[in-house]
Amino acid sequence: VLLYVLCRRIWPKSGRVNEWAKFDAGAAWMSLALQARKLGLYAHAMAGFNREEAYKVLRVPEEEYEIIAAIAVGYYGDTAQLPEDLQKREKPSDRKSPDEVFKLGRFE
Repeated sequence: VLLYVLCRRIWPKSGRVNEWAKFDAGAAWMSLALQARKLGLYAHAMAGFNREEAYKVLRVPEEEYEIIAAIAVGYYGDTAQLPEDLQKREKPSDRKSPDEVFKLGRFE
């Protein structure tokens, strides 16, 4: 399943800018990701998608909504079924460890 996260840009009743929309969308996305894992599913958020095409497919006005992310939700498949170039990409991330990016205590 492919889902999209959208934020309303302006509050319709007051006409004010919806300043917390992205914060709320992030919290909603994390809740979805956690619930997916609890149900045995995987949720993968993506920023690199075609926004213009998403607006057309979803039929939402760009001036009223901002499409923040696309999210694929499903079961983890057999990597052997992927094309060879994608199979090579299926490896653990080489991201920094939490100790390298996070520090407890006072910052001086």
